[in-house]
Amino acid sequence: EVTVAEIKRAYRELSKKHHPDRGGDPEQFKEISKAYKTLTDEEAKNNWKQYGNPDGRGVTHFGIALPKWLVDHKNSVFVLLAYAGIFMIVLPVIVCVWWQKSARYAGDHILIETAQLYYILLGRTPNMIIKRALMILGSSMEFEKTRNPAIIECPSDNTELPKLIKDLPDVQEKTKERPFQFPYSLKARALLHSHLQRKFTANNVPLRSMISFRNVFFMLYSVCLI
Repeated sequence: EVTVAEIKRAYRELSKKHHPDRGGDPEQFKEISKAYKTLTDEEAKNNWKQYGNPDGRGVTHFGIALPKWLVDHKNSVFVLLAYAGIFMIVLPVIVCVWWQKSARYAGDHILIETAQLYYILLGRTPNMIIKRALMILGSSMEFEKTRNPAIIECPSDNTELPKLIKDLPDVQEKTKERPFQFPYSLKARALLHSHLQRKFTANNVPLRSMISFRNVFFMLYSVCLI
């Protein structure tokens, strides 16, 4: 076994050769000094045996394991193009679609077009009656298929709805006021009247064929409040 005296003698010889003041490499001299400390200092020696480091327990480092092909310098151009495509094309498109969809609605998930329509029509109606309220409600853009993909068109609309409208005199309002004469508004108005009067077609056309029952009465309540 090597004695402490022999270790010190070897350290002095190496120091003369590798000391930075004598033109030696600073990094190599640092390693020599650390090795000398490890062999001569009991605490440093125990740290080396226990932790593999004369300075004691080291700091634990965590990392993310990435696929080899992702960090391979040969694929760096393709990886860069992929990141550019995600952050410059895909992400802006997603944000734009989300913004356009969310910007269509006002408070309480009512279409902005409907809110604007209510404002115009209610401004023309100083005295609100139930018949007029149902006309305004039936003109809501939520009943228009291009604005609301949840709208379901029944195959019986072309045959059953005309019969239903004929049996409901309040629906047959002769007016050129937009959008009351539009087909979607007439259909919505007929279904609203038929539900309130408990009149249905032979095939029992339900109000939910246009829009959910809860949303209809929520909009009706909004009209009455306004």
